[in-house]
Amino acid sequence: MLQALGEFAPGKVSWRYDAPLWIAPSVLDPSVSVVELDVDQCYEFDDCQPLAVRDGDDLAYVQALRPRVVKLQSLPENQVQDTSNARLDWRSQICTRASGVEALLPKNMPAAALIRKLRYHAHSEHAPVLVRRFAVASDASIRRPRTAESQDVRFVFAKGSQKCGIGFEFEADGIAFEIDLPPSLSNELTKNPKAARALRSLRFADEVRNGPALRIVVANPFQREWLGVVFLAATTLEALKAACTLVDAADAVAAGRSGLAAVDVLDTIFQSPAEDESDHQDGGAAPEDRLRQDLARSLCGASIWMRARDDQDGRSVTVAS
Repeated sequence: MLQALGEFAPGKVSWRYDAPLWIAPSVLDPSVSVVELDVDQCYEFDDCQPLAVRDGDDLAYVQALRPRVVKLQSLPENQVQDTSNARLDWRSQICTRASGVEALLPKNMPAAALIRKLRYHAHSEHAPVLVRRFAVASDASIRRPRTAESQDVRFVFAKGSQKCGIGFEFEADGIAFEIDLPPSLSNELTKNPKAARALRSLRFADEVRNGPALRIVVANPFQREWLGVVFLAATTLEALKAACTLVDAADAVAAGRSGLAAVDVLDTIFQSPAEDESDHQDGGAAPEDRLRQDLARSLCGASIWMRARDDQDGRSVTVAS
């Protein structure tokens, strides 16, 4: 189920069945960025229990649907390229139907001060957990013929006039941790520099992919991930070349004072010369080179490096040494 839904995420063109097929509205306005997708036109499904979806500090419940049939369509002629891609926006929910079996924790274990209780949920104890995975939208990058530009569209799943989720649920064994977090995690991290460095890397990746800072200027999530890779590569190389800390290197890259141009980083990562668009019948470059061209255009923006350096509040999210 997971593979099928990902392979045919709305807006993604798949060659799984030896022909370019996809799921999308019959008419797609090139000027829109958010489209409400009627799931009745795309799937046959079974109803599941409502799904809890968090929106900021609010919790809402939407209808959850498990597809049985995916209604694929042929590509509109001369309107969409088969390099169009998409990724589902998933929501997860883990439910317990029984209390599980509480385990005794060794008092001398390092995490004993953080873990209040630990419970096993297993089929053998008639207490499995219900794992629920439903997508509420699909973020797509639609490619048009004879142009290097792409249309970034968010397809929001809806049934009738109500938002819904498309996905599946299954029972599984699990372990539940009840934890007591310290009042200040930052104080705890100062005691463990290795953990702090690892968490900074993870936070940077999450901010690049999901944070609002880069999303303002780069709507495509795939490009945001690549921009994060380019920024980290440029920062690391600058730190090695200048014999400075990663913090100072990140500041230099963000301010445009580094000795390595973004184009040079792209050329090193892709390890191939740029291709001429005239070499392709559709008037566009090869898929790999289209990505490079999109990244190069994004990197030309005056604010892109600073947005990669800082999050929406101006706090550093760069990996520090």
